[in-house]
Amino acid sequence: MHAMASRDDDRTVILAQDDAWSADSPLTDYDPALRPPPLAQRLSLPPGNSSLLIDAHGPNTLLALAAPLFSELVHLKSDAAQERPELLRESLRAGIQHFDLQCQDHNIEQTSRHAARYVLCTVLDEAILATRWGNDSDWSQHSLLALFHQETFGGEKFFVLLERLHRDPGRHLDVLELMYVCIALGFQGRYRLQPRGETALAEISERLYRELQRYREVPDTRLSEPAVTDANNQSLRRPLPAWLLISATLAGMTLLHVAFSSSLDQQHQSTLQQYSTQETHQ
Repeated sequence: MHAMASRDDDRTVILAQDDAWSADSPLTDYDPALRPPPLAQRLSLPPGNSSLLIDAHGPNTLLALAAPLFSELVHLKSDAAQERPELLRESLRAGIQHFDLQCQDHNIEQTSRHAARYVLCTVLDEAILATRWGNDSDWSQHSLLALFHQETFGGEKFFVLLERLHRDPGRHLDVLELMYVCIALGFQGRYRLQPRGETALAEISERLYRELQRYREVPDTRLSEPAVTDANNQSLRRPLPAWLLISATLAGMTLLHVAFSSSLDQQHQSTLQQYSTQETHQ
């Protein structure tokens, strides 16, 4: 891996009028010689196997590189208490930096890389703040989004960015697919507290899915008609990767598991209370 000095200058990105993102102010300092803590190692792709994982996830390199972070996102939804949130924050910070470095290694353009990093920070922050322990901690004052992009809430800009990128889906297909997976895994952003937020979010998700499906379709290659390709269009029609479909299924299974566990816990507590009441009256 090249030294950080040889990288293109990472900048905090803000929404611009003429482009989806623009470089502005420096990101946090990072020493690549520092070894990440154990959780961050779990969030990182093994250097020798990254190409295999990317091949397994199809044409979307961003999704492949973000897979460890998505795995952690699903784990966070279990609401398991974190005794030391600062360790989780440091581990996720290292995991996101590792994701960013690997994006550079795979020559992902800066606009897409910055957008993906912003999205991942926003989604992970929301998942943490939605937990009981996260809401009771100081995470909102020291969030990942604040660390990497000097912003405190990305739930609004996520969808502003989504609309802007959706104007040219062929160019931003991989980022749009990444954002779709985030929504499929439960991200709500500005729609979390809106009266009809779930309905609006479902409509956005459906529209985005149909757009992705249109660009990921397998081209017609019947013998009577040659396959049509466009040399100027880098986003050739390709099948939706299994990761995209599996993520949506995994999100539903995770939420069902959490709801089922919560229901069992309530029934257990109710049963214990009944026995306790009976013993008191005896």
